[in-house]
Amino acid sequence: MQAGLVQARHDKTPCISGVPKLNKRFSNSSLYFFVSIAQKLISCALLPIYTYYLDQYNLGIVSVCASVSTLAPLLVFLGISDAVYFLSLRSESPPGSILRVALHFQSRVFLLAASGVVLLTIWLKNKLIFNIPVYPYLFFSLMAGLLGGFFVTSQEQLRASERMKEYSLFGGIQFTLTTTLAVLFLIYFQRNALSIILAAVFSNSITALLTLWWGRVDTREKLPKIRELLSFSTPLVPHNFAHWIKGFGDRIALSYFTTTQAAGIYFVAVNIVQPFYLGVNSFAASNNPRFFQLSQTKHWRQVTDMLLLSTAGFSAAAIAFGLFAPNLVSLLTSPTFHSTSQFIPVLLSAMLFWVIYSNLVLVIYQQKKSRLLAVITLVALSSSFLTTLVLIVTLSVLGAAIGAVFANMLLVAAVYLFCQKLIKLPWPIFEASFIALLPCLLPLIEPFFSQVEAGLQVVIKIGIACTYLLIMVIFLRARGIMGETMPFTLRQS
Repeated sequence: MQAGLVQARHDKTPCISGVPKLNKRFSNSSLYFFVSIAQKLISCALLPIYTYYLDQYNLGIVSVCASVSTLAPLLVFLGISDAVYFLSLRSESPPGSILRVALHFQSRVFLLAASGVVLLTIWLKNKLIFNIPVYPYLFFSLMAGLLGGFFVTSQEQLRASERMKEYSLFGGIQFTLTTTLAVLFLIYFQRNALSIILAAVFSNSITALLTLWWGRVDTREKLPKIRELLSFSTPLVPHNFAHWIKGFGDRIALSYFTTTQAAGIYFVAVNIVQPFYLGVNSFAASNNPRFFQLSQTKHWRQVTDMLLLSTAGFSAAAIAFGLFAPNLVSLLTSPTFHSTSQFIPVLLSAMLFWVIYSNLVLVIYQQKKSRLLAVITLVALSSSFLTTLVLIVTLSVLGAAIGAVFANMLLVAAVYLFCQKLIKLPWPIFEASFIALLPCLLPLIEPFFSQVEAGLQVVIKIGIACTYLLIMVIFLRARGIMGETMPFTLRQS
């Protein structure tokens, strides 16, 4: 067995058929995630403008309305956009015909849903939901979400057709249009949350029409039945809803159980950390081909090493980022949002547990048990959300951040136990979890820096970050992970 590991380390493992296809998928995923990370970095760069023109209350409204607009297409359109992509890969029907059926279904449902939203708004016009006025904020955010559903579905057809450059291009156009209109509306129209929401309505409408025109389909193709699409997409709705609860439920809970201002502070903190999550997803996508080749050649030691390597690497970046978080927040936001920095280390810890989850979940995909993953995710995240509600009521914004850590911890535990049922592997789960919790200690040393002058403070922080990186390198080498273990590349047969 040891000889087999050494052989894998020196890149002498047997080649696998289909590697060129995997490498192409990896290239496509890398392009998409590069564009996504660039968008998030631009969003962080725009925080000074948003925090200058919008106070905590209005940013809280933006946070809640963004959550509502994300939920609307998920529940109304029953996840039909997922079916467009995956069935285009698996079905004998051409991608264009699948898209046409999906859009026909969405058009009918959109008319019904939009009519229902209008009637509900008339009925509840002067009411508050989640401490947010129904009109105009929640009304326009629901419409933005429904219009965005058309854009996402038409965009998925481009991805299914391997037209990733166009897929990423239209995603960039939609983002650029939204941010540009938002800034213009803030400056010249209204300096409140409505400007951001209306910018989303206009940009989603324009980009949906543009994407539909660009990826227009041949109407003479034989059309699949809508039942085929819904049979695939509907079972994924609970899974997607559970992830929505994890990603957005805490913002709504903050606004409802505490104040809308607290939701605004949390919104800024999450947006500063968000590029890390996209980096994790990008790393997971880049490692998918390597993971599947290693698992097929039974080099399980390298599979488990990847978990510890990725967690340690991202933790070094998280520690460095957390040390300089107060400086970054002071640079990017107005003084009323400077308290946001105290929540960033906790959110970074939640991100590191997501790194662990991203590695473990690949085993479930490799064993073709993805349907059970929806059940596991729903149970784990629903349970953690109850704890998050208690923490939010007790600790407000800090409770929401701790709840994010607990949710990801519970998700990791549930997926780990299920993975061990499928195939027993020596996952370094406890070491990785310990590393993931280390950023939570950063607030304990922050008072020390306030007593040191600015120049010396930067030198000390750089020293701590470099020391931690060195400790991680020594730890990985002691485990035999770095050095000869990791060089492993996919080669074409």
